[in-house]
Amino acid sequence: MNPAPSIVFFTTASGAGYGLLFWLGLLRPLGLVPEAPWFGLTALVLALALVTAGLLSSTSHLGRPERAWPPMVRPRSSAWPWSSTSPRWRPSPRCSPRPARSSPSFAPR
Repeated sequence: MNPAPSIVFFTTASGAGYGLLFWLGLLRPLGLVPEAPWFGLTALVLALALVTAGLLSSTSHLGRPERAWPPMVRPRSSAWPWSSTSPRWRPSPRCSPRPARSSPSFAPR
């Protein structure tokens, strides 16, 4: 297996950013990190920068990276299958409400 460097960077940077946010959120209320405001702000900015850099790098592994920008800028106009504003969106027949059938042995008398 030979993954693209952008995917390795995406995984590492995003994981480090979200991990830093997780540990800050867990350890701050317990008083196990410094209470200085500059520490929290610096850690928060660093975590968000790592997550953003990772997510932006994930677009570079696409065959045509220039096609990734229009959906990021205008997500409502893209044809994502889970978007309710997409012209291709149809409710799944499995999600339609149907009355449940009762088996004869469980039918009320």
